[in-house]
Amino acid sequence: MKEKLIGQMDGEEFDSLLERFIETQSGPDEPLPGEVFFDLWAEIEESRAPIEVNGMVVEGQLVLLPLASASVPVTVSENEIVLGDQIIRIRLVPS
Repeated sequence: MKEKLIGQMDGEEFDSLLERFIETQSGPDEPLPGEVFFDLWAEIEESRAPIEVNGMVVEGQLVLLPLASASVPVTVSENEIVLGDQIIRIRLVPS
């Protein structure tokens, strides 16, 4: 039997394929080895690590310096930090 691409299957063939996938992927809960658990936990903790940004005041204006590297996509320029679809704009106020 020649295998078809999903786009070439009719609805019944796709449903059958999906059912077979679910049956092969589900089974009794198996214990997660401790090493795997702690490796995954470490990855989660790393992703939540603070992002350090350096800056300086030049002629009374805050200037943030571009990051050499970060664990998440972030852009730093002038007084703005762009993190995903969020923009953090920092303004200095007189004391």
